[in-house]
Amino acid sequence: MKNLRMLFCMLMGLLIGSVLGIVIANLTHNQQKKKHAQMAATEVTATADATAGDVATPMEEQMHTAQDATGTDAAVPDEAQPEALTEILNRSLVSYAQLAEVSCRQLVVVDADHDKATISMYICDTDGKWTDTGLTTEGYVGANGVSRESYEGSRMTPAGVFPIGEAFYIEEKPKTGLSTFQITENTYWVDDEDSELYNQRIELDGEKTWQSAERMIEYTDAYKYGFVVEYNQNPVEPGRGSAIFFHVGQQPTLGCIATTEDMVLAYLAELSKDMHPYIVIQ
Repeated sequence: MKNLRMLFCMLMGLLIGSVLGIVIANLTHNQQKKKHAQMAATEVTATADATAGDVATPMEEQMHTAQDATGTDAAVPDEAQPEALTEILNRSLVSYAQLAEVSCRQLVVVDADHDKATISMYICDTDGKWTDTGLTTEGYVGANGVSRESYEGSRMTPAGVFPIGEAFYIEEKPKTGLSTFQITENTYWVDDEDSELYNQRIELDGEKTWQSAERMIEYTDAYKYGFVVEYNQNPVEPGRGSAIFFHVGQQPTLGCIATTEDMVLAYLAELSKDMHPYIVIQ
């Protein structure tokens, strides 16, 4: 009898253990499913955020940036805008709403094909309608084309959308609505990646604190006229690229954009800092 009771207890123990095991397994499985679902949701959110970040990065870094620009209603529907401009903005991951957010009303467009480019210009009226100015010409970009991964010494022109900065000249001041500076014997643009002055224009007649810089007066033909492309500024990332200009030239560049002197002067004459001009390079 005693043996039967012991056997019964053993069987009951095994039964209870099995039931508990099944319950625990089910609970664990459900928790894992819930965890996987949460992870999946997190991944989707992260992917969406990353995608939004990828789209916004050029604008955030170089257009000082449109926050939640996608929520802004454009005054003019995209379908009514110039088809060629819409196409290149789409490739540049930029919307008309984002341009409106930064009050941009002038665009110089550089549509590159390896080391050559078609350059054009658009202007926006107060209603938000963009129009081709007809200032279209051929020009050149970096010898290795354009890229979002350009870096110092890559001979690539940076792709993206960037503010147009100051105009420059060596002798005769051009007609322009941009702020200007004259290149002198003491004008340098620092390209030393290890210098705290990297990618800055410096006027200095004395001891240099950098290892490498462009002495702009030495480029008498190229820098006769031009304007600064505000790439890799605010903040400056060492090694990302420096001294990106739109200037005079008839051959592939080290990373700048170049075209004929007449056309550089034509663009300068149209550009105005009051229109918050940008350049699209793609």
